Amino acid sequence: MKISTYFFLSIIIITSANAQSDRGIFGAENWTQSWTNYKPKTTNYRDAEFILNGDIKTNTTLSNKNSYLMVGNVVVKANTTLTIEAGTSIKGDYATAGTLIIEAGAKIIAKGTDIDPIVFTSNKDAADRNAGDWGGVIILGNAPINKLGGTNTLGIENVGGYGGKNQLENSGIFRYVRIEFAGKKINKKVLSGLTLAGIGSGTNVEFVQVSFSKGNGFAFLGGNLKTQNLLAFKNSSHDFDFNEGTQVNISNSLAFKFPYFADASASNCMDIKTYVDKNETDFSKKSTTVTASNITMINFDDKLEGIVNQAILVADDTNFTLTNSVIHGFFPSVVLNNEIVNEKLAKIVLKNNLFNFCKDAIVYDKKDFGNGLKAHYANETFKNEFNYLDIIEVFEIADFKSNSNFMLKGNSGKNTVTFR
Repeated sequence: MKISTYFFLSIIIITSANAQSDRGIFGAENWTQSWTNYKPKTTNYRDAEFILNGDIKTNTTLSNKNSYLMVGNVVVKANTTLTIEAGTSIKGDYATAGTLIIEAGAKIIAKGTDIDPIVFTSNKDAADRNAGDWGGVIILGNAPINKLGGTNTLGIENVGGYGGKNQLENSGIFRYVRIEFAGKKINKKVLSGLTLAGIGSGTNVEFVQVSFSKGNGFAFLGGNLKTQNLLAFKNSSHDFDFNEGTQVNISNSLAFKFPYFADASASNCMDIKTYVDKNETDFSKKSTTVTASNITMINFDDKLEGIVNQAILVADDTNFTLTNSVIHGFFPSVVLNNEIVNEKLAKIVLKNNLFNFCKDAIVYDKKDFGNGLKAHYANETFKNEFNYLDIIEVFEIADFKSNSNFMLKGNSGKNTVTFR
């Protein structure tokens, strides 16, 4: 048999066993069921009954007995708590780019459930909804960032900045929430579905799906946060964007890329940088450090010819650890800045990952720079595996037509897949 230039052939052994694979997303049950939605363009939500606009200066609760329309910037001011009940639907106004902003010092308590998630979506009719219909959700905090002066702003009028010295800062709870069709361009800047800027470790962010964002799905700007069970679906730009010295531990999360829902200029699952402008960066502060485990990243482009960029782009002056994860269908998978060599390479740890159906798995960003990276990370000490298997051989239920389950075969406890 002929061995492909780009891939290793694999023998698959599927056996029933109690032991489970430790790669990719996991759970006693499929945690993506019930609360997620892969077809928001065909979902009908209640018409908005109440309008939200301007500043919220007193503690406020949004009831699931009502539905709401955000007109313009809705700003929860410092020392104020916004509570959103499970099952509440909130629409962002297209005409005014409705956006929810939680200022530093304020809190949001958005506690959905797996059967009653909180939904932020477009106010357009179902079939007319598109990426970039409204702004997004922005949560600001007082945890450290690496900008000179220790603070920064998003350039939004009458909204305070973010950043400070409180690593334990608590901006509230954001749990079982869907954000759909966000990412409108405002003042030449495209917003993300969910922006977490200067957020501290006291904040709880988990079980959040961002779909059809025109900008990034999730944007982490500085801060110190541990998060899990995030899902990015058909976002135009990066799914998970890390910058401004953020210190993030992210686990058990998913990113789905599709060639016709991607921005040709920037569409990575993970984009990891320490700064936007070197001249505005305080290098006495921590560089961006991302510790990621049990992440599944999938590109649904069988021919590897679409406009989706690499799965992961790692810039210089960053620290990145990726373990126990699955990357499927990218060309290439991981791209490192060409300055990450010698002692800097020790800051980029790729261990016990499965690279499947990927050309040029790990490379430098300049093709003429040379590439010993795949050989480096293929060393048995890293326990990475490189395979070329059909998607249905790798995941439990690899489609969106039924009850999809993108756990690696074995993570559901039904069987174990061994790659050789």
